[in-house]
Amino acid sequence: MKIIFPDYYESFRCTAAACRHNCCIGWEIDIDEESLAYYRSVGGEFGRRLKKNISRRGTPHFILGENERCPFLNGGNLCDIYAELGEEHLCGICSDHPRFRNFFSGSTELGLGLCCEAVCELLMSREEPMRFLFAEDDEPEEAADELEKDVLKSKYEILGILQDRGLPLAERMEKALELCGVRMPRLRPAELARFFLSLERLDGEWTKLLEGLKEAEHIDFTGYERYAGAFDYEYEQLAVYFVYRHFGAEMYEGCKAGAMGLAALSVYLLYTLAAAEFTRKGKISAEHRRELARMYSAEIEYSRENVDKIVKNIAS
Repeated sequence: MKIIFPDYYESFRCTAAACRHNCCIGWEIDIDEESLAYYRSVGGEFGRRLKKNISRRGTPHFILGENERCPFLNGGNLCDIYAELGEEHLCGICSDHPRFRNFFSGSTELGLGLCCEAVCELLMSREEPMRFLFAEDDEPEEAADELEKDVLKSKYEILGILQDRGLPLAERMEKALELCGVRMPRLRPAELARFFLSLERLDGEWTKLLEGLKEAEHIDFTGYERYAGAFDYEYEQLAVYFVYRHFGAEMYEGCKAGAMGLAALSVYLLYTLAAAEFTRKGKISAEHRRELARMYSAEIEYSRENVDKIVKNIAS
């Protein structure tokens, strides 16, 4: 079977203790059955600690401690399971995060999720267009149906459009939306903020950003467009990422309109939040722009309920 991945995929390295938004804090960490069986076999004091800190209610998971920290995240923000048992005995979600996979009949796409600050830096700091690399594994290919063929053909055509730097990004987005039959409503910033405030939210800082956007009396989009010209490649990279991640037959029953609309709305919100910050302060740092992307991903992409509501709203 063909394996497809962006050219920065293998450059990813977890920053471990240096991470400011540790994925072992604030997330319920589910444990796969193979890892659970191994943890139950561990003896001694560490084995007792494992059993004490695993809940079997519903999907097995670690019982979060004070400040919603994983019970195996130590004071140095490093993993005690990794230290005691080795990397090979991390549960599936811990060893895999922030990677994602899109499965098709004849191929599997690999990617890295933006909820990780290291991925945001890796993606948004690169000025050259993203390239996709190919490899093969031993899994047999299955014949794709017509729907899947149509989705994949459109997906990679759209990725080509989004990377055509002979046109302004706004025009590229319009061409991609038109190809998918999407007419995006021209939401004013306050309307955009109200829509995202209607979704499930976890982080109070995300709510504060949206509330500020809702109350903004003026946003200098013209000034921000000039200012952002020096790093407009960031928004291209984001658009390509959102299409690559969400444009798949499995996710939305082949709904190209919903997937492309989600990508466009995601970029538009991040651009609008950055423009609002620029309007307030006359500048916005690369670090702040990456943090906006990280927060958005954590709040939206990792909530299937939120993604489904956005897609349904666009496709209806």
